[in-house]
Amino acid sequence: MQRAASGLLHDLRSGLRLLYNDLYLAAVAVLTLGLAIAVNTTVFSWVDSVLLRPIPGAAAADRLVALEKVSSSGEMQAACAYPDFRDFQKGADLLSGLAAWHLAAFTIGTDQNAQRVYGQIVSANFFALLGVKPVAGRAFTPDEDRDSQAAYPYAVISHRLWRSRFHEDRGVLGKVERVNGHPVTIVGVAPPEFRGTVTGLALDLWVHLSMIHEAGGVGSWPVNNRNAKPLALLGRLGPGVTAEQAAAQVRALAYRMAAAYPATHAGTSATVVPLWRSHAGVQAMLRSPLRILLAFSGVVLLIACANVANLLLARSVSRRKEFGMRLALGAARWRLLRQVLIESAMLAVPGVAAGLLLTLWLGRALALLLPPTDLPLAGFVDAEINGRMLAFASAACAFAALLSGITPALYSSRADVAGALLDRSRGTTAGGRAHRARGWLVVAEVALASVALIGAGLFARSFQKVSHIPLGFDPGQVQVARLFLASAGYSAGQERQFCRTLRLRLEGEHGVEAASYGIEIPLAQAGDETVQIEGYLARPGESMVIPRNNVGPDFFRLLRIPLVAGREFTDRDDEKAPPVVIVNEAFVRRFFPGADPIGRKLRIALGARLFTIVGVVKDTRYASPVEEPRPYFYAPFQQMFASGHENYFFIRTRGNPADALSALRRAIGGLDPTAGLYEVQPLTEDIRGALYAHYIAAALMSALGLLAMLLAAVGLYSLMAYAVSERRQEIGIRMALGASPSNVVGAVLRRAMALVAAGLLVGGAAALGVARMARSMLVGIGAADPPAFAGAAVLLALVGLVAGYIPARRATRVAPMSALRSE
Repeated sequence: MQRAASGLLHDLRSGLRLLYNDLYLAAVAVLTLGLAIAVNTTVFSWVDSVLLRPIPGAAAADRLVALEKVSSSGEMQAACAYPDFRDFQKGADLLSGLAAWHLAAFTIGTDQNAQRVYGQIVSANFFALLGVKPVAGRAFTPDEDRDSQAAYPYAVISHRLWRSRFHEDRGVLGKVERVNGHPVTIVGVAPPEFRGTVTGLALDLWVHLSMIHEAGGVGSWPVNNRNAKPLALLGRLGPGVTAEQAAAQVRALAYRMAAAYPATHAGTSATVVPLWRSHAGVQAMLRSPLRILLAFSGVVLLIACANVANLLLARSVSRRKEFGMRLALGAARWRLLRQVLIESAMLAVPGVAAGLLLTLWLGRALALLLPPTDLPLAGFVDAEINGRMLAFASAACAFAALLSGITPALYSSRADVAGALLDRSRGTTAGGRAHRARGWLVVAEVALASVALIGAGLFARSFQKVSHIPLGFDPGQVQVARLFLASAGYSAGQERQFCRTLRLRLEGEHGVEAASYGIEIPLAQAGDETVQIEGYLARPGESMVIPRNNVGPDFFRLLRIPLVAGREFTDRDDEKAPPVVIVNEAFVRRFFPGADPIGRKLRIALGARLFTIVGVVKDTRYASPVEEPRPYFYAPFQQMFASGHENYFFIRTRGNPADALSALRRAIGGLDPTAGLYEVQPLTEDIRGALYAHYIAAALMSALGLLAMLLAAVGLYSLMAYAVSERRQEIGIRMALGASPSNVVGAVLRRAMALVAAGLLVGGAAALGVARMARSMLVGIGAADPPAFAGAAVLLALVGLVAGYIPARRATRVAPMSALRSE
């Protein structure tokens, strides 16, 4: 044992001495591995916070699941009605618990002391289900679970809010604060690590579900309303129960609900999914891009390992005499193998340290790519070193050390003893083997780089296609103001009057071409309603749930959505006028094929009133740029508005947008300075959110592709430079015998381009297979997109030319006479 430890220490000292004597190699290897490990650790930190550990602070989070509704078209939504929640809660006994929550914006305090925070409206069992225990006070209790409106005006605050607003004063427990204008008692403080159950957000306030109307979550107490779906459901699997078993039970319950309530549930189902597949949180849009990024960051690590292996192999060639002498003196071959692997590990360990430092910087890169938002982002945009990241980095270190060192180690352990004793310094078979091995490593690097570059090209082309899909409306020169009137204490009637008056005040203002308002912005998830259409008999199981928006006058003119038939809404379409709606062309194609829809009527479950169709507008994209046209309808804001929604005020500007925004702020200030103006930004910025999954894939894949190309260029250059340096005397002799510089350069370039061509053939085939697996994320292009493949080939060919030309040109400067005298 002592001898083994002594031998290991000897190898460590020898490795340190050799690295110190070759600081250039050590620096290049450490930086190469550090950069690759940083990329992998950064992407892992995003995957960890978004997919693997979406609810920090929850106990046994791997047993938590989301219960989601499934529409007749197969679309999954985290949207559930209050009575459905109660039915699932009673019937799904394979779940040890089921909690409900609703994301909301709150105004806490009044007047100058008011503060805007984001939080959740949650059921009484929310904290118990998660296993989250407050650090001060208490959570909601099981007996606080009656379906009584405003029965439990209680709230739990985050540790962050407790520290920033209340200065960690325990006297806040039992204190009554105004939340959205209503008195609410603070009963507890959540632990520091708990941020809520919306992945990617750090929430600050949790209000009891009985306050859902008062807290602005819905327009009326929803205990008997199966059409309003404000809740997301979170469950915990019972002991020994699998997600598949729970999903089967939930589906059966959903089918019974559909049979019992066909007006609102026909054609719908429900299921249970792991949290990483939930549609409530950033994982819904980042899930596919992050999984692809993790795979491609592995490609970058492989290229870096091949680079370091090439460097170590080159040094092993220069040490073949040393290795041969050691074998001749009785050293075991496994000792040489171990020494080279230890030297590789000694490069990988500082590489990990450099990688972790870079991770702290790279971890915030995702935040730079986010669309502008006021949401309290956390987790995937504020990377910090933790145990999981250290474990992943350690695994990457071990992988890099083994992969970087195995080829040079095997080469060293097969050193030529006879050659070393006879001092054969050139032209040995072992040297030829090393050169061929380095060539194959470069081919592998080029192949991996071509996979990354082709992937980057495919996603960049896909994003370009998505960005140019006609949306059916014009977002240019449109500003959007987001108002939270409900959280400022406004009733539904007051909200309607505020929006009506604000629009009238802005008409004719300098810089304002048109103004309107609504409860949804384009390309956001729309609300929906169950409808019955006069003269249309729904097929068995056909879903009659249709998405809708409630909008004000001039909405279609403002967004330049063409009117096909009938009329737009006017100021006369108020709560006293006969109810009317405007439908899109897809609505007409489905329900009135070949007939005139104007004057036809439909019944909306909310209030069960009959609405008359007064207009038809062109189809637009409603929730996603890549969706197919689907039925959609618009109702007048003044006729079909319920408090609890965010209000969006739209302004089409003329000339400088600042003039219109100044007019907006003056108008709001004149009406009510505390009205809840939260943010104003161009509609084009809001639309970026709908493109985010495509944008993040294109941006980060392009960065990884370029990094892979750079690493491959370094590997190819190092090989060509080393090969030329070994042949400097031969090149000098050839030039002395009449070879021209162009002959020398041509020979070197042919070797470089042969390696690039081999790598491109292998990489192209691999990239085609990978692209087919990722085809679901590509829009408007095929897996074998010619521009993406051609672009990667041209870039890598240029890299090969440069990497070969520089050392070749340097070799032509060898003095022929010096080479002859040396020979």
